[in-house]
Amino acid sequence: MDGVEVDRLSEAIGVLGVVALSLTDVELVSGPPAVRRRFMDILLSLAQPAYLAALQRCRTALAQRNEALRRVVSDEELQPWTEGLVQAGVPIMRARAAWAAGAATGFSRYHEAISGEPGARLEYRSSARMAEEADDERGFEERLRAALGAAGERERQQGRTLVGPHRDDLALSGAVADEEDRSIRRFGSGGQQRTAALALRLVEADTLRERTGTEPVYLLDDVFAELDRERSDRLLRLLEEGRTGQTILTAPKPADVRLRGGLEEWTIQRGTLLQ
Repeated sequence: MDGVEVDRLSEAIGVLGVVALSLTDVELVSGPPAVRRRFMDILLSLAQPAYLAALQRCRTALAQRNEALRRVVSDEELQPWTEGLVQAGVPIMRARAAWAAGAATGFSRYHEAISGEPGARLEYRSSARMAEEADDERGFEERLRAALGAAGERERQQGRTLVGPHRDDLALSGAVADEEDRSIRRFGSGGQQRTAALALRLVEADTLRERTGTEPVYLLDDVFAELDRERSDRLLRLLEEGRTGQTILTAPKPADVRLRGGLEEWTIQRGTLLQ
């Protein structure tokens, strides 16, 4: 960092904002909740200096509680591990809920700008159903404790914790198949899922810009291959008109991207870079 090797990776995380868009991003929408949790955890670790340490504490607390459940300890013995998970998990869930609430408008706006279809929504989906308590620390703790208590019997049967940050999701919905507000993951077409993934990446860029005060670097790796021409043009317009950061695009053939004047263009032929 600034020419000096840092002692710990955590010291360098978040210094340079980079947003990478690729064909595999569709997994952010079509994949299981763990993929979206990882997206939030990486982004918030970059955007909020204390988040990564909180996440590590939460994972440790969860592992300890799961081990206690596997040993079939008494309710009295389990209580300290439950309280440890509450104290470690609430900051994570609260940060995710606050971020999602702030990102919802941008997600909807970008989705409409790329697809031409209004009404897409982003919402934090807590396993303890407490996203609405984002401004109330005590409300978060009470709800998580209550949810863990209600799941107690099932947890003992399965030997694992069934409520907490490790069970949360980011719900993406919109007008799908002529229906309003349906899950894009379950009912969206491939194009709709890719559009939602692009909107998520642009929201990620906004979050990093707010954190660092500078525009991130945009890396687009063949993202236009499975987008129709109209969506591709709208995405390029968003990058050209509203963002000042460096943008690097790759495509297997020139026809995939209609670049406007003033941009450098390079070609790779048989492993050789040509200008």
